Amino acid sequence: MLARQHRGFVHELDVYTEEELAADPIFAEFLHPRGLGWGAGTAIQIPERENLVVAVERQLARGPFEPEAIERLDTVRPDIARGIMIASRLEHSKATSVADTLEALGLPGMVLKSNGQVIAANDLILDLKAHVSIGAFNRLVVCDRNAQKALLLALEHLESGTRVPLSLPLKSTSSRAEYVAHIVPMKGRAHDIFANADAILVVTAIHSAPDVTPQLLMGAFDLTSAEARLALDLSQGHTLSEIAGARALSQHTLKTQLKSVFQKLDVRRQSDVVKIVEHLKPLPF
Repeated sequence: MLARQHRGFVHELDVYTEEELAADPIFAEFLHPRGLGWGAGTAIQIPERENLVVAVERQLARGPFEPEAIERLDTVRPDIARGIMIASRLEHSKATSVADTLEALGLPGMVLKSNGQVIAANDLILDLKAHVSIGAFNRLVVCDRNAQKALLLALEHLESGTRVPLSLPLKSTSSRAEYVAHIVPMKGRAHDIFANADAILVVTAIHSAPDVTPQLLMGAFDLTSAEARLALDLSQGHTLSEIAGARALSQHTLKTQLKSVFQKLDVRRQSDVVKIVEHLKPLPF
């Protein structure tokens, strides 16, 4: 359909024989058993955006789309194209507005699909090329490979409700995390407005600050209350033995919590946990 660049509807017999259709698993295994199997479609090209395809299906028993039916569809195609164009531009404008608002607040941010495709991004996040960038096919690219995998996994699980970390440390060439990436899911009315977007990604810098709280660690790294308290206690120079005695917990329990902290902060040593806490400052939102 795209190769033909035909500004109208086409149906299967324009490009396939009936034998080819019968052998196609989509038709043989999915459409035909459900009483469907004849369709028509048209490609709508949107400037600076991906191509969209509008398809209609009819019952298998009715036979292929007649030329008259295709002509009727072609008469409404301009209206369909205009509607899609306006909706796409409006949605892109809203997404861009969100990114611009984040920039006005001093926050690097972008609007994303669940597959990691970037819909809109502000200049602040585009300046963080050592950490976050936009790659081929407008996909999110995180230079820290572990964070890349975790962020894409989190995006994939937004709809399922599976608990995954939504705040992750970002590293460049050093072992110390320099930024934190936060995924803000679009739910309810927000998702209704941005039908093509699933989340906002906000990146915040880690700087020195004396007033790190458990709530800050919980929000920044998706730690539990107990894990956040453990990270703070370690940053204050306490040993696991001292913490166990002060909190009336076994060292086995603390080691289990510490293992979870390591995973969420993407570190391997207690000293790395201490460094992250020492360099963390309250997020500006």
